[in-house]
Amino acid sequence: MLTEQSIKSFAESWYKLLDVHAPQVELLPLLDNEKLEMVFPEATVYGHAGFEGWYQRVIRIFFDEVHTVKEVQSEISGDSASVKVVV
Repeated sequence: MLTEQSIKSFAESWYKLLDVHAPQVELLPLLDNEKLEMVFPEATVYGHAGFEGWYQRVIRIFFDEVHTVKEVQSEISGDSASVKVVV
């Protein structure tokens, strides 16, 4: 069951994985390939292929980044949610 707290915990865990440049095999199972849309300052990506391309670019550019989750807003509808995360 989705809750605001479980979504916030997921967001915080997600950004920790990005900070350590976790392997894609750890990240992709956390993403819904069919419904994935991620908006970043430099690109909007769709599905696993879009994420993989974005991720491979950024891990070669950034080496010591630390993400701090500042805000998580979620609109829960059954077993899905629309989420805005400010980092």
